[in-house]
Amino acid sequence: MLPRGLTTAIAVCITLLCACLAMAQSTAPVKLKAGDRIRVVVIAFQQFDAEYEVLTDGSVSGIGFGRVVATGKTVEQFRKEITAGISRYVRDPQVAVVLVKERPQSVFLIRIEPLSEELRNGAVRAATSPGAFPWVPGLTLRQLLAQSQLPNQIDLYQTRIYRKTGQTITVDLQRLLENSPTEWNGPMQPDDLVAILPRPTMRIWVVGAVLRPGVYSLPEDADLSTALTRALGINNAVRVENYPMQITVRRGPETRTFQEGSLPNRTEFALESGDTIHVELPKLLRVTVGGEVVRPGEFLVGPDTTVADLVLANGAGPTQLGTARGVIVMRGNEVLVTDAVPPSPGTLGFALQSGDSVFVLRNTEEVVVLGRVKNPGRYLIEPEKPMFLSDALAQAGGLDPRGTLRRVYVLTREGDRMVTKQYNLDEFLKDGKLESNPKLKAGDAVLFGEPQGVTLQTLTQVLTTTLLLDNLINR
Repeated sequence: MLPRGLTTAIAVCITLLCACLAMAQSTAPVKLKAGDRIRVVVIAFQQFDAEYEVLTDGSVSGIGFGRVVATGKTVEQFRKEITAGISRYVRDPQVAVVLVKERPQSVFLIRIEPLSEELRNGAVRAATSPGAFPWVPGLTLRQLLAQSQLPNQIDLYQTRIYRKTGQTITVDLQRLLENSPTEWNGPMQPDDLVAILPRPTMRIWVVGAVLRPGVYSLPEDADLSTALTRALGINNAVRVENYPMQITVRRGPETRTFQEGSLPNRTEFALESGDTIHVELPKLLRVTVGGEVVRPGEFLVGPDTTVADLVLANGAGPTQLGTARGVIVMRGNEVLVTDAVPPSPGTLGFALQSGDSVFVLRNTEEVVVLGRVKNPGRYLIEPEKPMFLSDALAQAGGLDPRGTLRRVYVLTREGDRMVTKQYNLDEFLKDGKLESNPKLKAGDAVLFGEPQGVTLQTLTQVLTTTLLLDNLINR
């Protein structure tokens, strides 16, 4: 037996210790589990003092209290149960239970690998040995994965967390590691099992102008952009400036073609196992353009290039003397004629073929301006831009000091005859009368400011003779 004073001191210490434990347990009670080590002390009865380990079946068998289930109970709950047992041998025993050592809590991680590249359609080899990682409060899934070795192609894997409660949580591993706020990231619980599993995949061939052509296993929900990224993207060394690559998907006898920069997503076009993705330049055409264009020469153009595209874009348009009408296209033994103007909505332009030669003619649509103007002469009607009587006056530099706008005569063709019409251009310039500013046609002759007393019939004969002589001289 211990001296009475020492026994009392020990009793006081144990009581204070129990009080401290009770305070700690009141805020965050610790529940016993298998592997924990506890010490039982019965005041003044050393024969009952001993240290025990909670067995794998969750029980503790001790002196004076027999077998008691400990797992899932707090230290205080366990103390009350063994106190009741010891009470059979000791009257009003003073029992203290101390958690000497708590078994470390862990979470577990395993990774299951596909059997081989050739058998990724569901076959797997044995799971790797499970790894145990210490559990600490607040541990996140991302922190746990940072401690482990992850697969290289994480998009081919998915992650599932299995809990003792039977709950299963599925996480997109790639999105999680990209810090997506929508993916579950914990907190982890003790004894969670994290399994990294292969996702269902499909085999896709990527060939042509990519940096790393080959056969790839892609997730079943992968799209064309994902496949090209896996092949390290398009090889810019073979690219022709300003022409996007052509991406063709071959599936058996069928093909689908897309343009770089406008690739469909998974919903618009779903890849299937066995597809071959071919990246190549479009079939470019080698053509030439000459004649009355700003920039004549030979050009390499896309397969859908039209005559209008070639003349207006590559050739930079007709010169001041040229016209986009009646453009000649020489193709082998054929000579074709078309207009180099953009097609109207809903229609296709004149498509070119490799080897075509395009020739832009000089504009011969002109009018002759005579009479009381500063610069009489021939003036071209610009393509796609109508010429009115007021325009002809402006191009001729306006009236001379003796000219008048009240008597303007236009010689024009009507059917098989040449007729002269009189206009008062002053009514248009001052009052906006549209009838006094007619639209001119190619071949028209305009006479400004002739004196009074001349009949239209006489003017018709004079203008016709003048126009005929002018044409003969200029030829």
